[in-house]
Amino acid sequence: MKLNSQLRVLGIAAILMASAAAHAAPTCTTVGSSGSVGFTMAVASNFYAPAISLATPYANSQGYKIQICQDSSGNLYNSIVPSNSPQYAIFMSADTTRPANLSSSYPTLVAAGPTNYAKGIPAFLLSPNAYSATSGTYRAVNYLTTGLAAGAGANGVRSTSSLPAVSNRVKLKRSPSTPAVSTLAIGDTGLAPYGLAAAWIMGSTIGGANPPTAAFSDNMNQWNTSNVYSATTNVSATCSSMVSGSQWICSYSNIDYTLQAITNNKATAGFVSYAQVCPTWAGSTYQVDQYVLFPDYNTTQSYVQLNVTDSTAQSRAGAFLSYLAIGTSTWNTWLSSNCYKSL
Repeated sequence: MKLNSQLRVLGIAAILMASAAAHAAPTCTTVGSSGSVGFTMAVASNFYAPAISLATPYANSQGYKIQICQDSSGNLYNSIVPSNSPQYAIFMSADTTRPANLSSSYPTLVAAGPTNYAKGIPAFLLSPNAYSATSGTYRAVNYLTTGLAAGAGANGVRSTSSLPAVSNRVKLKRSPSTPAVSTLAIGDTGLAPYGLAAAWIMGSTIGGANPPTAAFSDNMNQWNTSNVYSATTNVSATCSSMVSGSQWICSYSNIDYTLQAITNNKATAGFVSYAQVCPTWAGSTYQVDQYVLFPDYNTTQSYVQLNVTDSTAQSRAGAFLSYLAIGTSTWNTWLSSNCYKSL
């Protein structure tokens, strides 16, 4: 039972009605060298760079532009449902729950799908300051207690075979351990599926007791909702200046803000998507020993094609999805080569 099944345990209403307070507008970019915008698509933050890469050559070949907007899956969902006439022709979520709920509860909004398109991998990432403050052949592992027995830690693995293997299960080092993860950044568990994955890795029992599976019963035993401060979109303040009492975790309204907080040294470390930090999409921004992967806690990602009033945009969106050949061996090869697990 993976993350998406657990989302259903929470109850659709609980997970889909997260607060929109302090929610900034989605970040959008337009790709294509000529023409007007042919259609607009909404993608979960972890898939923003891949979507741009996939859509750009296609748009260039078609003679029109494609607008791509990113935010957390929850925020995008909440912008689709109230409108009852989506501005987005495609919605690529970071989970399966929201596309499935659109199909079952708002069938008139859905033209096709839901269809699974990827399996995302959570990653523990050190901030630049934390990375530079330590040394060794695998610096991120210095911030983890390793070699733990089953049930005493999460299943972390190395980011590349050139690095030393991560021994057995791991958990975050907390004070007084040195070096320590004094503050942690994650996505909002009610809006960002990668935030919920981070909570499960740390030992969340959201929705009930841990399910009887190896992945989720093997966790860090370090989760407590009273330790979490909702930083929403505030990536300019340090997490340590916002938390109080027992709090040491700052949650952000999407996984892009989470990455910004880590990259800008607003937290010691955090959990993001592998696709955001791997060399394919991030270049040399992040060192391979700056992060540890948690592929056992992958979240299946699903999309739906939505009905829009512009029939031309509708047709173009469908043609683009056909072009991607999602679910074929070619697509699975692309996933494996671009920091996702194949379907």
